Amino acid sequence: MAVSADTMLKAVEHGANTLSLLVYGCSLSDTDAYVKTLRNHGLAIHADRAANLAQLGERLDAAYDFYLVNCDLAGDDCQVVLENLRQASEYTPLLLLSGDPATHLPLAQEFNARDLLPPKDEQRLQFAMHREFRDLLAHRELLRLQQRLQEAEQRCSALIHSSRDAIAYVHEGMHVGANPGYLAMFGFGDESELEGLPLMDLIAPEERARFKTVLRKISGNDSADRLEVACIRGDGRTFRALMEFTPSQVDDEPCTQIIIRDQSQFQDLENRIEELTSRDAHTGLYNRSFMMERIEAQVARLDDKRPPMHLLLLTVSNCAEICHNHGVELSESLLQIFSRRLSELTEEMGTLARFGDHDFALLLGPNQDPREAAQQLLDGLAALPGDAPPVDPIFSIGISPSNGPMVLSAGDLVNRALRARHQAESQGGNCFVLYESVEEAVDASSGFDPDVSRLIERAVPEERLRLVYQPIVSLQGDARENYSVLLRLSNDQGQELRPAEFLETARETGHMIEIDRWVIQHALAELSRQREHGRKVNFVITLSREALSDESVVLWLCDCLREYRAKGAWVTLQIRKRDIRADLQAARSTIESLKKINCKVMVDAFDDGASSDALLRHLPIDLVKLKPELLDDIATNPASQESLQELNATLQSRGVKTIALGIEDANTLAALWNVGVNFVQGYFVQPPSAQLDHDDNAGS
Repeated sequence: MAVSADTMLKAVEHGANTLSLLVYGCSLSDTDAYVKTLRNHGLAIHADRAANLAQLGERLDAAYDFYLVNCDLAGDDCQVVLENLRQASEYTPLLLLSGDPATHLPLAQEFNARDLLPPKDEQRLQFAMHREFRDLLAHRELLRLQQRLQEAEQRCSALIHSSRDAIAYVHEGMHVGANPGYLAMFGFGDESELEGLPLMDLIAPEERARFKTVLRKISGNDSADRLEVACIRGDGRTFRALMEFTPSQVDDEPCTQIIIRDQSQFQDLENRIEELTSRDAHTGLYNRSFMMERIEAQVARLDDKRPPMHLLLLTVSNCAEICHNHGVELSESLLQIFSRRLSELTEEMGTLARFGDHDFALLLGPNQDPREAAQQLLDGLAALPGDAPPVDPIFSIGISPSNGPMVLSAGDLVNRALRARHQAESQGGNCFVLYESVEEAVDASSGFDPDVSRLIERAVPEERLRLVYQPIVSLQGDARENYSVLLRLSNDQGQELRPAEFLETARETGHMIEIDRWVIQHALAELSRQREHGRKVNFVITLSREALSDESVVLWLCDCLREYRAKGAWVTLQIRKRDIRADLQAARSTIESLKKINCKVMVDAFDDGASSDALLRHLPIDLVKLKPELLDDIATNPASQESLQELNATLQSRGVKTIALGIEDANTLAALWNVGVNFVQGYFVQPPSAQLDHDDNAGS
């Protein structure tokens, strides 16, 4: 009875150091002597002896680790004995004893004996048994690994077969196998229809020239990780697919595994998600979050070459009165009617959104006259459909233009529209008001000041610029010293101007790159000095929008790092979110370059809006400064604390650390510690200083 490899594997369960030995052709005394010698040399031997062929047949029902045969005493039966042993097991090591090796060498070769030994040389036998024991353990381990590999391959095949992903195997450009998901994706009935089919036949004709390059890489065993390409279904329809290529084997032959994902399905899902997150569920209009993002994008692109933009905020001024007099259901129905009517009226005017409970926002398109648009809305809403509830709604519209005083953010534009709308309401409603600032406000906020412009011209040559440092304190026990690098400009009277008082003028006069380089150079010089004194200091340096779009600024930073023997890991570059959104492609390129030199990247004004989430998905951001509005009532409002804690946890789960700035009191600091914010910055912690001398007890 032959003993299989599986039987051998089960036979070793009695212990790795216990050996079973079947002896033939040896006397009882010789067998005992052999066993005693082997045991004395560390081998635990259990021996069975067969004196004749009949006993041998009985013994072979069991499995043994070794066979030992004395060919001299076996005589003419030696050939038969060896045949029986090999029929029982072709794997078991066989040792032969012979006083005439030349006579028995052909038998040793025929039956794959492991050694041919002198009968009385116990030392040689002991050496051979130790060697065979080591080989036996290695063989057993090989059997285990083969069994595990077979089980793993079976599980892998089962997973691939049941996978929802489309998976196929290709050799030299031809299909050799595929799972049901792949067959269903391309409309094949069974795997036989794919056998021998070129992969190229499933690629859209216009993509085949590009795909040939990939096939050559695969055939040449080069790396071709993934490719997005147009594929053809069985019915002739095309779809965008992402192909991932991995070296594999089928029936021990090398091939390539291809996983294909239908990108159109993901695109539909993304579009649906975007639709759900950007639309108001009650009216179907865009929601406030979407509108704020749209306004931010428009504000970021404002310049002298573009026409001014206009935001209209419309409210139902007597909505509360309607609800009180006629009930909630009627007021809700009326809101639906207003929404439909506004959609009709504004279809060609611009972007319409529901901005509040009974508020609507309209971002006018270019070349739209805001007064005409507002009047059209008032006239159109005055003529509601005949089935509208019998009420007299009062509409008030505020218009905010982007020209005039400098619009710094979407919030500025919205606030101006709100003020204009309040004025319209104070006039009795059913009218519009265009926001207009007094002359003094224009002069103070225009961003350009001739006196400041002259100061900036002389700032670098006359050394009027100065750096100050404000500590960014860890609430999580970080022992490193982090400082925000801030800039000051001295005027002729010795007074210092803050960035808000001169940077807009610097931007308009084209001096921002020069100022950025000055800040980088002097900040790194100070950072190097502090590091030489053994202080673990890190700096946060702000990059302007102009620097973000100028490739030479990163090269300048590299030169300064080398000059002052500083490391990029000591520096964090702070970038305004609105500047990133103004030119996302340039921002991505600059940020990727900064990451290559190990600098960290921080984004300011971060909130839980969709635009902030998009930045995290598309850019490698390390830190964020939380939007100050998130901290307005954080010390007293549990709901605000819970909301901020959720946002903070989400950011930290993505590996992004958080900074809260503008900390002015102990209660806010305590609330932020409970929320789990990583760092804080503000006058309560310590005001900016020319010296890097943060006091841990400051503010306590």
